[in-house]
Order: sequence, then C-alpha cells, then structure tokens
Amino acid sequence: MINFSFGLISQFPNFKGKLTLADKLYQLNPKSITTNKIGLMSPGHQMVLNIVDRIQRRMFVKKSHEPETEIHLKKFPKNSKCFLDIGANVGYFSLMAKAINPHIAVFSFEPNPNNIKKIEENIKLNDYQNITLSSSCVSDAYI
Repeated sequence: MINFSFGLISQFPNFKGKLTLADKLYQLNPKSITTNKIGLMSPGHQMVLNIVDRIQRRMFVKKSHEPETEIHLKKFPKNSKCFLDIGANVGYFSLMAKAINPHIAVFSFEPNPNNIKKIEENIKLNDYQNITLSSSCVSDAYI
C-alpha cells in the first residue's frame, strides 16, 4: 500500500506540501519502495530516478527540478545551437534542453561516475542523440 501511495502521489498536480507528504510516505518504510522509478518530466522527457536520493525523489514527485531555474532556462534552448550543462548531476537540464530543441548539441559535464551512468541511462531511455558526456569538473581556475 505504501509503494502504491508513493507512486500515486507523483501523479497528482503539484500542491503545497506535496513533497513533504511524499517524503513522509517514503520514511514510513523506505525498503518497500522500489529504488528506481521512471518519471515523465514536465518538458516531455523521461528519467530513471533513484528514489533513495532526495533530489531525484523530488524530481519524481514534482515532475520537475528547480522550477525557478526552469522558467528562465526553457527560453534558451529554443533558438540555441549548443547547451552546456556544468555539474549535470543526473542530466535533468541536459535532457530538458533536448526535449525543447531536438537539434541542439548538448555537452554535459559531471565528475561523479554514478551520475554519469544515470545520465547515460536517461539518454538511452529517451533515444536522444548529440549529447556529449564528460566525466570531468569545469572551473574558471587551474588547480
């Protein structure tokens, strides 16, 4: 029942307290909830998300990530030829750019090997082309 309730809550429209409710359902019995879930994000791409990770759990429940950033970011890929995702995490913004503009060249930089694997999985899930992954850090200074 808890697993069903957690999955069901992600299908409701966003409301105040939705994430808190989902977190409480998860905390009741985290082992009863499947770790990886596929969510359909608001720009129209799918993602395999690890529900154990709070950020990915938020993306699954809310169908978005950092909505205040998305408002501005959704304007750029429409007419752009190139998109850089620095600190890509699991690739949400890289995939969002491709969902908005399938012809854009995306370059994703993420040093965490586990996150690189998740980005690769999500690119394959959406059958996106022309996303270049780099498992490196990006900085304005040489150390």
